[in-house]
Amino acid sequence: MNRLSELDPIRPELEKWIEDTAQKMGDSVICLSIFTKDYKRAIDSLLQFAVASMMDKPLYLLAPDNVTIPEHVKKIASAIEFYTEGDDKSFQEASRRLLATAQARGFSA
Repeated sequence: MNRLSELDPIRPELEKWIEDTAQKMGDSVICLSIFTKDYKRAIDSLLQFAVASMMDKPLYLLAPDNVTIPEHVKKIASAIEFYTEGDDKSFQEASRRLLATAQARGFSA
């Protein structure tokens, strides 16, 4: 894979952001992430996902029900719950199910 030279001007800031994110994740026992289909606009979420994966954190994903989860992501996710986009009740219920799954596996909220 080629290095993206377009990132060179912001690479030092990006590296600091990644290091800071990794330090903040250090005390977390899991990574709970909202998985969207639009990573072009959510590069911070993409980087958090990558950092959590590299830190071997269990990944718990919330995803809108209209998003297709890639097969490789399904393989590394500890659990995935879907919600109806724009429906707060659906989001809250999916969040509760996801946290219940994490708790059942020994992780406390």
